[in-house]
Amino acid sequence: DGVPDNEDDHPGNKGKGTPPSSRGHGKFLIDVTDTAGASLAVTKGMAETDASLNQAGMPSGYEFPDGLVSYQVIGVVPGSTITVKVTFPSGIPAGSKVYKVGPAGFKEFGNPAIQGNTVTLTLTDGGAGDSDGLANGVIVDPVGVAVPVASGTGSVDLSSASGGGGCSIAVRTGSGASAIDGTLILAGLGLTVWGIRIRRRRG
Repeated sequence: DGVPDNEDDHPGNKGKGTPPSSRGHGKFLIDVTDTAGASLAVTKGMAETDASLNQAGMPSGYEFPDGLVSYQVIGVVPGSTITVKVTFPSGIPAGSKVYKVGPAGFKEFGNPAIQGNTVTLTLTDGGAGDSDGLANGVIVDPVGVAVPVASGTGSVDLSSASGGGGCSIAVRTGSGASAIDGTLILAGLGLTVWGIRIRRRRG
């Protein structure tokens, strides 16, 4: 199945493979044993930024904690539909999305069946989910779980303005805004007023 026997948790089973994550922690589990006659080949973990992949469609605001897992399913009846179970080492938190990568780049996989940290994919040879696009008895499938990146709070920009110095306060709006933003603004205004009063007293 492409995984060295000394690394594979199922060395005698061509329908299951456990390639290591490209992140260096944990293993994926690919399982195609629900489809009679199907077996795995060229199974490996890879980074989502791998130079061999079209980076178009890379989701903004998400990260791939396990990278991607790439594999081929062989021994498939040409044009048939199969199920593949992929278990991810880091789990699948709420709000995650499953992405497949093909010649056109990253594309969200619609309505995957998720249970715990396992995704069950329904793939059709030469059709939905087959990255080679050929009904040739081989399904090619790089896939990964994209996890939302935790949003930060407001920010303060203390860089000098080009028009004559000073500082500016950047206020974040929308759902990511924080009450801290307002506190920073008020604190800055208070310091300004306090400085003006001191200069007046000295004068």
